[in-house]
Amino acid sequence: MNDEALPTADATTRRVRLTARVPLGQAVVGCTGAKIDPTTGRPHAALDITDGDGTQRLLEVTSADEIALSTGTLHVVQIHPWDPPRSAGVVLRWVPHQQTDGAAAASG
Repeated sequence: MNDEALPTADATTRRVRLTARVPLGQAVVGCTGAKIDPTTGRPHAALDITDGDGTQRLLEVTSADEIALSTGTLHVVQIHPWDPPRSAGVVLRWVPHQQTDGAAAASG
């Protein structure tokens, strides 16, 4: 088997509820808050990220934000502010570097 033909990880989409932590790629991502900004009316969330290389970050994000991780890119798909009976959280999509690099190699 050729080293370049190793299987690649697939993109992963997960909903992360408030106070939960989930693995995405080699990172562990937690949602520490989600609410609507009273000034702009836009939802935003706080993410606690421990990357696969040990780097820790606390970020405030809005929908469509992209976060570079050591193994890929984390896309903020949707933010769910607290709205009883629905729980707060975020929908995140992790896309591994291999997919982006593989697509470029296939087309070039």
